[in-house]
This record gives sequence, C-alpha cells and structure tokens, in this order.
Amino acid sequence: MINNQKIKDLKKALESYNFRFSNYQDIPSFILHKIPELKDIKYKKNQIDLDSKRYKWIEKNIPKINKACEIGSNLGYFAFSMANYHQVIVDAFEANKSYTHICNIFTKLVDLGKKLKFYNESIDLKGISTLKNYDLIINLNVLHHAGVFFDQGSIHNKQDWINYSILYMNKLSEKSKFLIFQTGNMSNGKAIFSSNDTIKILKMIFDNSGWIVKKVGVINDLKKLDYQSYNSDEVNSIRLFKCRRDKEKNKVAYYSNHKLMSYMQTGLAQRPIWFCQKK
Repeated sequence: MINNQKIKDLKKALESYNFRFSNYQDIPSFILHKIPELKDIKYKKNQIDLDSKRYKWIEKNIPKINKACEIGSNLGYFAFSMANYHQVIVDAFEANKSYTHICNIFTKLVDLGKKLKFYNESIDLKGISTLKNYDLIINLNVLHHAGVFFDQGSIHNKQDWINYSILYMNKLSEKSKFLIFQTGNMSNGKAIFSSNDTIKILKMIFDNSGWIVKKVGVINDLKKLDYQSYNSDEVNSIRLFKCRRDKEKNKVAYYSNHKLMSYMQTGLAQRPIWFCQKK
C-alpha cells in the first residue's frame, strides 16, 4: 500500500510547481501504471509531445549498454525509461532540487532504487571531472543554456559558445564511449547561432571534440513528428525547418523554403538528435 500522504505531496508538487524548466516532460506510462493513484493527476506538459518519439529513436540506435548517465534529467523520462526497459544502471543529474526530490520518490515507489539514482547537481565544466565512467551519456537540450544557468559569465558571443562547447564535449568524451545529444540555438531569448547553421556548427563541434557522428535523427514531417535517421555520410544533405517565434501568437513558426508550415509551442521539433561514438 502506497503512502497516501506521499501521493498527495507528489500531486501537489507536480500540479503546482512552476520554474523555468517545469512541465517539460511526460511522466513515463509505466510509472502511472505502477502508481494508479497518480492517473488523475492534473500535471500538464507545456512542451511538444516528443518524449516517446525521441526515446524510440534513441532505443533503436544505441548499442547494448550497462551504465548510463543523463545530464539535465528534468522529470526523468529518459533515465526512468532506460532503467526500466533496458536493465541499465543510470545516474541522473538535475539542477532543480524539487524535481530531483520527485524523481527519487518515484524511484522508490516503482522499486528501481538498485538501478537508478538522481542527484541534485548541475554538471558544469568542473562537474564533468567528478563523473564516473559510463557506456552512454545523454545530454538533451542543456548546452545552449551554458553561460546563463551554469558556468555563468563564460560566454559572450557565438564564438565563445562554440569554444566552450568544444571543451565541454571533449571532457564528456573522456567519460563515455557513446553520446546522445540535442541542443537548441537560443539562450535567454537570444540566438546563439542561426537555426540554418545548426547541422554545420554541431558537426564541427563534434569533429573537434573527440566524437564521431554515427546517426542523426531529424523530423521532416510536422504532422507525424517521427524522427528519420541519417547516417554520418548523409549529414550534409540534412535540411532543417527554420524556426522563428511569433510574439503575437506566442508560438514558434516553422518554415520550409520560406513557406509557413506550422505553429508549435517551442522549436523542439527542429532540433536534431545526435548519436556519437568516442574517437
């Protein structure tokens, strides 16, 4: 029998808590199945519904692994999924104390404590050196916040961000054989680099930081929102949507060849997922 007060506390935290990166992720379906008391929860995600699509792509493309680390785990969708479905031992790091607390409660309630641990830490450049060695590091939509939410004051322009990213990614290559990576191009409301340059800039960062690009997942159809895979020799042929926030609609407009294709809550569907292997 699950403690009713603990369930009430979880619901209250998830339904009312509001911070910069709250309401970003789904609660994994297996958690709702194992904790039926949460099924009527009024937690509403304010992000494009891509968690299961992204995890499906990751699951399809990574090799068998034993140990993984997620940096910037948020509500833990990917860490929980790896530990539950693939028997992987996972360390997850999340800067927000409340979300770390919620995830650790979930972990106990679904009996994953032997395989999954959440730490209330932000992994900056210095923090990478404290990490263990892993088979896989997952770093999803964290790096474009460098200089604002961690390692403040180190980035002032596009070239600073590129130099920082090369150093950061190089340090990650010392800790893991494989990498799953995704990032945006906006930080604190300003563009770090043009969305048109996403593929070129990120490929250059990987090439100069100890990683070999193996696969890239890209959404080409904004109705289906499925990720199409590209091999390393196809990277230069990838064409992304151009995104621009429409202030009147408070949504992101997606364009292809200057033609408006769709409005969405965020630009997440424009961001490629990269699967890389250490050189």
